[in-house]
Amino acid sequence: PLSFSQQRLWFIEQYEGGTNAYHMPSVFELAPGTDRTAVEHALQGVVARHEVLRSTVRQGDGEDGVQVVHDVPLAIDWVAVDTEEQLDSMLQEDIDRPFDLSSDYPIRARFYGLGTDRTFLLVNTHHIASDGWSAEVFLRELFEHYRAHTEDREVSLPVLDIQYRDYALWQRSYLTGKVLE
Repeated sequence: PLSFSQQRLWFIEQYEGGTNAYHMPSVFELAPGTDRTAVEHALQGVVARHEVLRSTVRQGDGEDGVQVVHDVPLAIDWVAVDTEEQLDSMLQEDIDRPFDLSSDYPIRARFYGLGTDRTFLLVNTHHIASDGWSAEVFLRELFEHYRAHTEDREVSLPVLDIQYRDYALWQRSYLTGKVLE
């Protein structure tokens, strides 16, 4: 099942028919010499590590949504742009494009090449799978995956004993009866 906060966001998305109100975009300009393949590998590593980032929501019994975890890698696009105005326009369009949480992962990533020497990365995450605290975790893990790839070593992160769905199950079982009241 979804956590209570995920359920609220799922309801709003259903009611609104898709909205950008809960998007959490981050735009990065990559330093010259950044290994784009390593960045892609790092993004894939973080998404593979956190089930909530590779989940969709389907309508369960009644009105509750149910989280469905997938094993398909995150699709990461590359687009070339000619001007900063075109870059700004495409970034805004991609940031504003609603997620279809029933079929899309709650995270998108796209590289934008401006000319021959500038590269930008948009990572847009839906709030159903992220918040301010987890955004910091995401960045730490992204950098660790990147360094591990470029240094040709194993990723040095602890094994995750629980996933967000485990928390949602605990929350649903704990917050009942008198505790919920």
